[in-house]
Amino acid sequence: MPNSYAWEFSTIEVSADPINGFDDVIKNVHWRLTAVSDDETPLTATAYGAVALDDPRNADEFIGFNSVSKDQVKAWVLEKISSEKGQDIAEADLIAALDAQIAEQQAPKLVGKVPASWAS
Repeated sequence: MPNSYAWEFSTIEVSADPINGFDDVIKNVHWRLTAVSDDETPLTATAYGAVALDDPRNADEFIGFNSVSKDQVKAWVLEKISSEKGQDIAEADLIAALDAQIAEQQAPKLVGKVPASWAS
């Protein structure tokens, strides 16, 4: 079943002081990617984290805080996740992991049980 996906950037932390001559340099991004199934009772799965961004070295690398787009922030997050994991992580990889979490909820491979004789 198709799922829907939504990126959220709940907190973007910026430097209080100028860095390399730039104000409001984005230093940390707290992110969340949520998948919601289209089941009658929707199921959700979430991936989240925070990444630290590198300081801009020149004007070509700097995007002002009020000019940055969600797509740019998402690209930075994916780039940082990839470098932290030492492998290329694409948005499709995160989505596949969320889809797998929803599939596990829809058809669990393990269920918790206690023998009936243990009931008090």
